[in-house]
Amino acid sequence: MRTLVFIIILAFVCNFTIAQNKDELMGFADVSDSSEWVRKGEVILKKEVFEAFDKMSADAAKEGVMLRIIVGYRTFKTQKITWDYKWNESNRSHLSKKERVLNIMNYFAMPSTSRHHWGTDIDLNSTKLAYYETDYGKKIYSWLCKNAHKYGFYQPYTAGRSKGYKEEKWHWSYYPIASTYEQQFLSLVTNSDITGFSGSEMTEEIDVINNWVRLK
Repeated sequence: MRTLVFIIILAFVCNFTIAQNKDELMGFADVSDSSEWVRKGEVILKKEVFEAFDKMSADAAKEGVMLRIIVGYRTFKTQKITWDYKWNESNRSHLSKKERVLNIMNYFAMPSTSRHHWGTDIDLNSTKLAYYETDYGKKIYSWLCKNAHKYGFYQPYTAGRSKGYKEEKWHWSYYPIASTYEQQFLSLVTNSDITGFSGSEMTEEIDVINNWVRLK
C-alpha cells in the first residue's frame, strides 16, 4: 500500500496532465517528429519514461543489478504482426476462435490494447519465465519489487490477479503517465473500436477492455 501511495504522490508532484486521442492510445501515433518521444537504439519511449528508467538503472547497477529494456513502444502494426504469427501457430490450429484468443492473451495483448502502445511500459531483460527462476533473475525481480516504485514504475500484471494476463515479472509501467492513459483509454475506446486483425470479432464477447485493459 505504501508503494502505491508513493507512486500516486509522485504523479501528483510531477503534475502530468497528458491529453491523448484515440488513435495514439491504440498504437497509431506518429512518434518520428515529436519532442515527447526519445529513441535509444531500437527502443522508443516517452522522454519522461526514459529519464526515470535511466535513473533507476544507474542506481540498480551500483548494487550489481543490470537492467536492460528489451521492449518499449510498439505500434499497432508491430503488435499485429506478432499477434497474427501467434494466431497461425500450429499448436493453436485445433482451437476455436475464442479459445485461440484466450490462449494468446495469457501473455500477449490484442493489437490496439497493449500498454506498449503508450510509450510508458517496458519489458526488462527477458520475457522468459525460466529466466526469473535463475538466481540472477530472482535478484533482478527482488530489486525491482523493492525499489522500482521510487522511480515511478510498478508491475501491472502481478500474480494472483482474478482476470487478464498472467504474471509478467518483466513488464513494468511508468505510473505518472500510464495511469492517465489507462483512464483515457477506458473513456475513449470501446470494444467495437478494436479491429483489423485475426480474431478481433471476439473483442466484445470476452470484453477485452474491462477484463484485460482495466487493471482494477
